[in-house]
Amino acid sequence: MCLAFFLILAWAALTQDVFMYLWLVIWCICMAKRRMEATRAFKNGDQRYSYDDGTPINLGKDIRMAIAWYEPICTVILGAILYWFYQQNGWSVRGLPCFLFLGAITMRVVESLKTKVSERRMMSINDAKLQQDWMVKEHGDRFGN
Repeated sequence: MCLAFFLILAWAALTQDVFMYLWLVIWCICMAKRRMEATRAFKNGDQRYSYDDGTPINLGKDIRMAIAWYEPICTVILGAILYWFYQQNGWSVRGLPCFLFLGAITMRVVESLKTKVSERRMMSINDAKLQQDWMVKEHGDRFGN
């Protein structure tokens, strides 16, 4: 979270886009809200996965679809609107519009990596179960239990 904060701050400083600072404030508010939700869930005894990204936008029943596709598409749409708005006003589009476009790309990449990691974890769990079954069988054959 600190890295993301400093990356947004650096992008704002390098592009000298005033609206990036507004985006940083909004981002900080959202992160504080998410932290309070996690703290509240912990105090209520709810179990939460430590890498939980929070609740995605509600555009359907499938949370994975929302995280993998709906959120990046909404981010691209917002970036396109801001791109047009910045061009109409003669401002440099290297600030918030480009930041949002790159953010949408990274959201897709991160989600695909998380999916791959999850698949590998499931394979490891399955491999461990198979190995355990083999070891139980081997022990039974060796010691007659």
